[in-house]
Amino acid sequence: HRILDEGNLNAIISWGIDGTSFVVHDMNQFTTSILPKHFKHSNFASFVRQLNKYDFHKVKSTDDAPSPYGENVWQFRHPEFRANHGDNLDLIKRKPPSSKKAAAAKAQAEAAAAAATSGYPVLGQLDNLARTQAAMQQHMSNLSADYQAVIGEMINFQRNMVAQDQLMQNMIQYLVSLEAGHPYDPAPPLPPPQQQQQPQQQPPPPPPPPSSSSSSLGQPKGGSASRADPNSSQPPGQSRPPPQQQVPPPPPSIGRRESAVPGWAVPPRVLLVEDDTVCRKLSSKFLEKFGCQIDVAVDGVSAVNKMNAQKYDLVLMVSVLCVSATSLIRQFDPMTPIISMTSNSGPNDIMTYFSHGMNDVLPKPFTKENLLSMLEKHLDHLK
Repeated sequence: HRILDEGNLNAIISWGIDGTSFVVHDMNQFTTSILPKHFKHSNFASFVRQLNKYDFHKVKSTDDAPSPYGENVWQFRHPEFRANHGDNLDLIKRKPPSSKKAAAAKAQAEAAAAAATSGYPVLGQLDNLARTQAAMQQHMSNLSADYQAVIGEMINFQRNMVAQDQLMQNMIQYLVSLEAGHPYDPAPPLPPPQQQQQPQQQPPPPPPPPSSSSSSLGQPKGGSASRADPNSSQPPGQSRPPPQQQVPPPPPSIGRRESAVPGWAVPPRVLLVEDDTVCRKLSSKFLEKFGCQIDVAVDGVSAVNKMNAQKYDLVLMVSVLCVSATSLIRQFDPMTPIISMTSNSGPNDIMTYFSHGMNDVLPKPFTKENLLSMLEKHLDHLK
């Protein structure tokens, strides 16, 4: 309140137009110049969390009602925090703790009160409190183990679904190839081994060759006229050449399916947050091939500003930047899917990502098929 009343930093932070809110115009300058002088840190995310604990709320801007202060600004409001009303600051209280913490505190208080009224000594009270704390820690450890088990099952289920989808696509490609190669023959592509080997086991005898001792006038020697004369009567089995066996062609090889462009009804708007130039270019090419409209950010601050100013259908964020940036984004946007692109995909890492508001994990290195599966999973409503 004192910083706003001085009025010499209006380019960075000032009262709102009606004096019922305050506006941070330049987040970077506010973080580096003002926070260290008046607070014990220079972290804007911690500043926002502290405001939320005292029931300050961020004022959101929409396309129908854009902010009068421009883009990339942060506006906060509290009913008792107003210009020229410094006497109301005593009315701003910290929000009460959550129900679980309140229940635990109540249980400890009741245990302490019961021990005091029953005349237990101080050592007995401390022992009861220690046992209660140990039980709570054990319960929390059990919950954490159960949560990690659920995360592991979800990852295995996702991998099984991807493998099943790959198998189905391979089968479809195989059947389509068979139909294209044999349009008029509905026979199965792989005949039984007995039918393939039968022509080779019992080949018909070749026709007898003509005699090489015939004279130039066509008269044979030594009783070979019956073989050389074309008009002589021969049994039907000896005069006809053997029929040519039709060996079915081998089935087409089944390879990886080509990544086709999904049939989007509306092209998805994707925010790609990547600080590595090579990875950024490669991911951008994949997304362009899949028909996405791409916006790029190279750090967490740029990502938060873009999310605050525009609406995206999906966010792909590298793990180095995802935790702190996602915590800020979830303060004003709890719905947009945020995917972590990371090489650290252990159960503890995944639990950390999910606890900070991320929706899914795309392990590195990934292929374009993996990226397409992730897009189809979270953007199916755009088809």
